[in-house]
Amino acid sequence: MRVVAQGAGVDRKTAQRYIDAARELGLTRSGGDEQLTDAFIGRVREAVRPSRAGAHGESWELLTTHEDQIKKWLEDDLTVAKVGDLLARRDVQVPERTLQRFCAEKFTRPTNNTVRVADPEPGREVQTDFGRMGMLFDPHTNRRRVVHALIVVAVWSRYMFVWLTFGQRTEDVIEGLDAAWRAFHGVFPVLIPDNLSPVVTKADALEPHFNDTFLEYSQSRGFLIDAARVRHPKDKPRVERQV
Repeated sequence: MRVVAQGAGVDRKTAQRYIDAARELGLTRSGGDEQLTDAFIGRVREAVRPSRAGAHGESWELLTTHEDQIKKWLEDDLTVAKVGDLLARRDVQVPERTLQRFCAEKFTRPTNNTVRVADPEPGREVQTDFGRMGMLFDPHTNRRRVVHALIVVAVWSRYMFVWLTFGQRTEDVIEGLDAAWRAFHGVFPVLIPDNLSPVVTKADALEPHFNDTFLEYSQSRGFLIDAARVRHPKDKPRVERQV
């Protein structure tokens, strides 16, 4: 059975279902290859996987329940691969090919020509955001805690620095950025963060309010804070693709 499954590229349980169905339909060891007609193979397949009334399976139906959210993500210019990652974080597990077909059939992307935004000069700008990594044992509290990654991406080179932390406080962000400056061998003049509460106390497209402690930190290090707008991932696409 193992050899049959490996040759067919399926697991042993799946191979066994097809063999059992073929035997029930009259296949015998002594019957020879002439038994394996297209009609017979079609009957075996129908016995194992009956035709569905609709054109799609369970994965497609599962995606349909999240159609509005998928549409919003695509409108925010996220890739299908990124949409798949976000769905997986919500315990929505579907084959990548099914998701691609679902997006292609359900949503028509605009065909306007893409205008590439020029990157700043080297060493000018970094983008930063937090990403949740999972659970990790914290020896200081002697228990498992959620660990986050502060991701800092140099816009021109795409060089990425990741700092793991159990907290998302202002001091945690400062500690991570100081480690990033050491890794980059210098401070970048412009920092584009997400609207992190340790950095931005009040989001605004024109006049955001910054945390006093973080503002003093930026002034002491000599960089400008240019916070991204709320729900505008294209304001920081270099780091957004990494989260």
